[in-house]
Amino acid sequence: MTNLIICMTPLQTLIAKEIIFLFPEENFDLIYVSLSGSPKDVHYYELIKGFCDRSFFIREPASFLEIFLLRFFVKRLRGSYCKLYLANIERKYIHLIASKLNFKEINTFDDGVGNIIKTSVFYSKENEIFFKRLMWKIIGVNFNKQLIRDKAKVHYPIYN
Repeated sequence: MTNLIICMTPLQTLIAKEIIFLFPEENFDLIYVSLSGSPKDVHYYELIKGFCDRSFFIREPASFLEIFLLRFFVKRLRGSYCKLYLANIERKYIHLIASKLNFKEINTFDDGVGNIIKTSVFYSKENEIFFKRLMWKIIGVNFNKQLIRDKAKVHYPIYN
């Protein structure tokens, strides 16, 4: 069965490539979510996509319509993965992707100090207003940052 790895930064791409190399007998699909569509993001996407069965470069959803369309994009993926590898676990569209897929195991990785600074977004409590929580539930988001952290089997930090 195939794994899915989701990256958002050039450094995450390098970490993802190392994760892929740790499991040479396993297959990977890739989603690169670019914040800006910059040439640097495209360059790093091009560096890693050759190590994956299928790869997708998408821009970060900036509107409700784009978030809604992301649901349909995710439905066109394999639908079922063995392992899901996530960074940026505080992002709601990452929660959306995780909510729409079936997987046996979830793992996380990061490219910074978020997991070692106890006051970072990685550890902070989510404080969403009721309307936003309701909107995400209607869209079908069943995951949140805490649930991902709780379910993660392995975390691959840049720092040991």
